Amino acid sequence: MIGRKSAEQIKKTLVSAVPVDEKVTVVGRNVVKGLPGEVTVASSEIFPLVQGVFLSISAAVRSMLERTPPEIASEIAERGIYLTGGSSWIRGMDQLVANETRYKINTTKHAQRTVVTGLGYLAEHPKLAARYSIPLKEIRG
Repeated sequence: MIGRKSAEQIKKTLVSAVPVDEKVTVVGRNVVKGLPGEVTVASSEIFPLVQGVFLSISAAVRSMLERTPPEIASEIAERGIYLTGGSSWIRGMDQLVANETRYKINTTKHAQRTVVTGLGYLAEHPKLAARYSIPLKEIRG
């Protein structure tokens, strides 16, 4: 059994959207013996647990690109895809999306702030937001 700090260390060190070769040693409590203990966890043990999530994300990105209006698709082809939000910081996410889409991938140091800033901008410019929106029924297909 490990604590939150150890779980966070494992997540930050070992979770990746693409296979990596990393290890981390954490201290916790052996639930059988009830005593403190140490265990080394390898990224190869973690990757199969999270791979399905990343495959779902890449499938959703491809699906979104297939449904993107031509005028927006041409901008994406020219400028690339911008990854935003906390998930964009996951190691290998940019590589996975690039491999799946063959587009240039852009990231930012302020990924979480860009989501809020973009939504705020669209809220202040509803005509622009409407121009780039896709009706929900089209997304659900």
